[in-house]
Amino acid sequence: DDITEDTPKDNSNSLHCTTIMNDPVLVETFSNDVSISSDAQHGSCTITKESMIRFMPDQGYAGYDACIYSTCNASGACIPGVLSITVLPEAIAVKQTTGVGLSVSIRLGDLFNLDYTEVRITSVPVGGSLELGD
Repeated sequence: DDITEDTPKDNSNSLHCTTIMNDPVLVETFSNDVSISSDAQHGSCTITKESMIRFMPDQGYAGYDACIYSTCNASGACIPGVLSITVLPEAIAVKQTTGVGLSVSIRLGDLFNLDYTEVRITSVPVGGSLELGD
């Protein structure tokens, strides 16, 4: 399923969206007449029948990308804009079980070949607590 992001534009006609690796995202353009002027380097930007920009990242890509689009008014005056895109890597599931009253350290870098600058906790542990350390 496509993820929809409503990103209000500022005066520069620029938009930003975030998606997860291998997942498309839909971005509201706030215009009925929109076209892609320059496609993304690591995926594809297309226009939906609802005049939204649909970005689909290349398979396995995570990082930053952008496409250039134009919105036009009824009199035909067009304004270019940039859709900047952040593609996040897929979540990595780590499960560790320990006994009552015992703690465990999990070194993610030892388990996976990681080159990430950010770690997010996406679910709360059941029956315990979680701390992020160095």
